[in-house]
Amino acid sequence: MIASFLLASLTGCGGDDNPVSLPDEPQHPRLSVSGSGSTSKLLKRLVDDGAVDASMLTFLEGSESGAGIAAVRARVIDVGGVSRAPKPGELGPGMIYQPFTTDGLAFVGKDGGVSSLTRKQLRDAFAGKVTNWREFGGKNLPIVLLVRDEGESVTQVLRRSLFGETFRFAPNATVLSSVGDMNEALLRTRGALGFTSHGSLSSTEGLTPLAVEGTAPSVETLEGGDYPFTRELGVVVRKRPATAELLLVLKSRKVADHLRGLGYAPLG
Repeated sequence: MIASFLLASLTGCGGDDNPVSLPDEPQHPRLSVSGSGSTSKLLKRLVDDGAVDASMLTFLEGSESGAGIAAVRARVIDVGGVSRAPKPGELGPGMIYQPFTTDGLAFVGKDGGVSSLTRKQLRDAFAGKVTNWREFGGKNLPIVLLVRDEGESVTQVLRRSLFGETFRFAPNATVLSSVGDMNEALLRTRGALGFTSHGSLSSTEGLTPLAVEGTAPSVETLEGGDYPFTRELGVVVRKRPATAELLLVLKSRKVADHLRGLGYAPLG
């Protein structure tokens, strides 16, 4: 009865020739998203570029992977963006984790005059043992070190795959708290050496990733497994029809093609 009354009120009574149009109902229920800043920003980019329907997602303030997982578990949000796999015990009943793309962890040297470094050279630079680009065959320019917080997935991955758990960054290294802060600092700091998301470089002009042992991060080297420093980006959700639809969309050809265009390697 209430629905019928509202419909009659909106369309008019007594043969009105100009009824009020009802707004189209959204094709998808909106799912709230938070968690890893890197993953949330990528999902937002997919929405903004039209690869994911804008009616599917609404974005809340980001935090980090663990907080996103906890918020899904507490039913505070629908989708937790994550830049690492869940730890044992983090997922509650009815929760699932689905990675949807691989991101390379790119090293960027600003104005140093070199295009490739070895693993040893990277360790020596970030430890403060080498302090000038000329020692790597580049310009006579001091190396300015930029790193991320210890709790960030990029740092954790590089500790496992390059630096080692006992490695200590040079005391004069500047610590940045987000991908955006890192990329901005790399752009404006002459002689900078830092590490960042390869995918984020597609929206940051003026930054070119260094090759490591002759292999640079690219969609091709990520998909082929040739570039060694990578992380998976994914989502954590509760099982229900709306989230199942999102998982299908993130695995779609349309999204996969768009991810490649942004510098990410989609996961089938």
